[in-house]
Amino acid sequence: MKRISTALCTLLTLCMVSCKAQTLPYDTGGKSDPKEKTAPADTPAAKEPVALSFSVENSVTESFIDNVTYPDNDYSYTKITSYSELETSYDKDCPAPAKIRWNVAEGTVAQILYLSADPSFKNPTSTALNAGDTGASIWNLTPGVTVYAKVCATLSDGSFTVPESWVISPTGRVRMLYADGVFNIRDLGGWKAEGGKKIKYGTIFRGGSMNVKGSITDLGRQQLLAEGIGAVCDLRMDSESNNITASLLGSGVDFWRISDQVWAYVNAMTGKGDTHLQALQWIIDELKAGKKVYFHCSRGADRTGTMAFMLECLLGVSESDLAKEYELTSFSTKAGERDRIGTSDHNYSGMIQEVKKFEGTTLQEKMTGYLLRGIDGTAISQADIDFLKACLLE
Repeated sequence: MKRISTALCTLLTLCMVSCKAQTLPYDTGGKSDPKEKTAPADTPAAKEPVALSFSVENSVTESFIDNVTYPDNDYSYTKITSYSELETSYDKDCPAPAKIRWNVAEGTVAQILYLSADPSFKNPTSTALNAGDTGASIWNLTPGVTVYAKVCATLSDGSFTVPESWVISPTGRVRMLYADGVFNIRDLGGWKAEGGKKIKYGTIFRGGSMNVKGSITDLGRQQLLAEGIGAVCDLRMDSESNNITASLLGSGVDFWRISDQVWAYVNAMTGKGDTHLQALQWIIDELKAGKKVYFHCSRGADRTGTMAFMLECLLGVSESDLAKEYELTSFSTKAGERDRIGTSDHNYSGMIQEVKKFEGTTLQEKMTGYLLRGIDGTAISQADIDFLKACLLE
């Protein structure tokens, strides 16, 4: 069983059943009224916890990942459209939450939901609920990482009870994220890579912008900070970024944005790719400093998709999975359709063909050689490539 660090007790987001329009950040222990008597985290559960297993992938994403495998050299078709055009009651670029339900104990005047990485609820996070709430949705959990949850109720006579507790076991591969006001966010973790290893969850993230195309809220800021993100790489030019010079996540987050054009697709694999290499070097340096990194452009689609492709290709992700990870952007209505066929504007297949011209047998070898050669004096060293593999592969 994987354990979660204290930081995991991630500022998770709750959507209360009795107030569906409201979303609350997962609290770190503060109480709205310090005078109010509330149930302690060590209140024992009255019965065995409910075992809850669920996939973090929404049903459309799960079906796409399960049922689509592309050939390595045939880019004449795509299957993403039949999935991206499905009508759903949810945003397809968001994860599925863990949904918990319970019966309110008689005489309840207050309720608190506790989450912890530890079954004895050491170092829990807590969120105050309404006295009549009978359920919640817990977002942004990580596949393979068990979470313990329980509701503690304060009764009218001042005593405490636990109407229900859970052992939550998230499954899945693609880890999309929900952050209010931002879109098209994915953890790069979960994909099979070199030697059958998987890319680690919770280290590097891709997504859309936090301003202009998106508009991050205080809640969204808390949700991304809950992931431990400590560095943001912005791939936009001055004209499309409102000339921002600092991260919208706050002063404690490192920030980099180049004023020059950061090219995508075929251009990024030719003489115009030096800006992408500069951005990649910055990301590597931030990872070396122990920072978790979020990189984005305007829609998190083209320049961001090219950066993700370079990283995943370097790590040894298969040609089929590279295309599928790229095409998942099509599930974001703000980003728009992106398919592996390639057009003059979104030439994914052209990028693949350009990489296949490089020396080497596999795509991984070809990308490695490209990064080592570099462009106009900008290159990635073998030591940094080795570091990336050690940092990002399980």
